[in-house]
Amino acid sequence: MEGQSTPPQLLRRLIAALHRWLGAWSQQMPARGLGEMPLLSLVDLPLLLALSPRIYLATAGYLAAYRRNLTDRRWSGLQGVYSRDYLWGYAYLLFFWARHCGVLADVLRQPERSVPAELFLRYVCEVDAFIDRADTRELWPGAPERLKALPQARAILHEFLQRLCQPGIEPESRRAVVQLVADFRRASYRAVLPDASPPPEGMLPILRHKEQTVGNLMRTWSLILALQYQTPEPVAQQAGEVIFQAGMALQMIDDLSDAVVDYREGVVNLFLGVVQERPDDWAKLRDHLAACADPYLSWAWVRENIPVSYAAALALREQSLIRLAAAGPAPASALHAQLHHEIAQIVRRLGLVNS
Repeated sequence: MEGQSTPPQLLRRLIAALHRWLGAWSQQMPARGLGEMPLLSLVDLPLLLALSPRIYLATAGYLAAYRRNLTDRRWSGLQGVYSRDYLWGYAYLLFFWARHCGVLADVLRQPERSVPAELFLRYVCEVDAFIDRADTRELWPGAPERLKALPQARAILHEFLQRLCQPGIEPESRRAVVQLVADFRRASYRAVLPDASPPPEGMLPILRHKEQTVGNLMRTWSLILALQYQTPEPVAQQAGEVIFQAGMALQMIDDLSDAVVDYREGVVNLFLGVVQERPDDWAKLRDHLAACADPYLSWAWVRENIPVSYAAALALREQSLIRLAAAGPAPASALHAQLHHEIAQIVRRLGLVNS
């Protein structure tokens, strides 16, 4: 929870306004992937505040080393669906995972091995974009496997499989990665396309939906990396749980900010589910969303007008961070405890920057 470290209200609003302005600017910049984008940029200021200057510069250093060892600087990565700030955050998460698993030197020395995991995320983003554009519950009830026929998704999947067939990757590892992707598709698409039933409402059903989609996505990404870098099973599972819980905590921040657009477009949103548990707050929020001209929900408005729901959303975020800190055997190693604290603090600071 923010507690006594929360900055004064005026400063918080200025930071949020700067974050939105820089965010809009970053989305207008040419899309470049990890292999090509500038290491430092003014639009990274919100990330610098969230990560801290020390972590931001360390991540830039890791990215510079990663790129020195790339033989191919271009692939159909997340630059096609993420703005610079999200892609830079992805770089932090990649190197966080590597430090957590003790394979940072391997990731920097063999960066191409990480590309299939990024392509997996891109593949899922392409399918999600199609789902958001069309009522696929009417088009393909009960047959989510047909989503793989989408041209954009098929192209990414082809590149993904080509990357897996590179020399040096064991056949058993390839099969295990493909199985992870297949398992993810079955579980997540069953949640996304539930036999033409309406989207879930209320906090618990939406929480389960997000666990099957967002949380499962991040865990699968982590496990694909673990196979690519031959990470021991116990370490891989612990890292997968940490990444799962970090993804769920970040999703609450993202959904609170995106509540305006998600409400209008009927997209499943965890923060909306939290507010739906409180009828009076839900009525206030719906009236506000109907009249809101800003595409992002003001955290200041939420704090001032529906404070109980705001506190409940932060409490749900904190539950994920508590589970993150407890991931793995107890007591955690000093390194893992330090990394768990680091990413939890970053998630909290991201909340402050967004608010």
